[in-house]
Amino acid sequence: MEKKDIERLAAEKIDACFGSHSRLLSLTALAGDASSRRYYRALLDGGAAPRSAVIMELGGSALPLSSEELALFKEPPRELPFLNLHRFLSRVGVRLPALYGHWVDQGILILEDLGDRSLWDSVQGLPAGEVIRWYEKALDQLLLIQITGTKARDDSCIAFQ
Repeated sequence: MEKKDIERLAAEKIDACFGSHSRLLSLTALAGDASSRRYYRALLDGGAAPRSAVIMELGGSALPLSSEELALFKEPPRELPFLNLHRFLSRVGVRLPALYGHWVDQGILILEDLGDRSLWDSVQGLPAGEVIRWYEKALDQLLLIQITGTKARDDSCIAFQ
């Protein structure tokens, strides 16, 4: 999608998520990875909008699975794997970025912006006890995924297929 097209679509969907008094101030591309998705930081103003949000632009078919990965499934996924996992992990209590809105058919999702700082950067200079508490919180989330997530097995979740 061209930059002007994603800006127009993002502005439209921000309005849908946060109301007509919310507006898109700017859209900045974020560093990408190897996927076909692109991410943008949207600075917002007005209405019920947060100060910023992350726009996920889906690439291609919106189902970012290769033919080799698809061969592992009895049936191809019927929904975006990101949404499938987000729903499951939210249900078991994992702390995730809020999903403000999704329009998979138009190739866009709007997510809570958690910022750019890594855990490592955030704990630099803190007393040892505080560093340990932050890492314990991170480990608690991993344990929640592993233990509670496994006990809450749901065959409709792509992770269990």
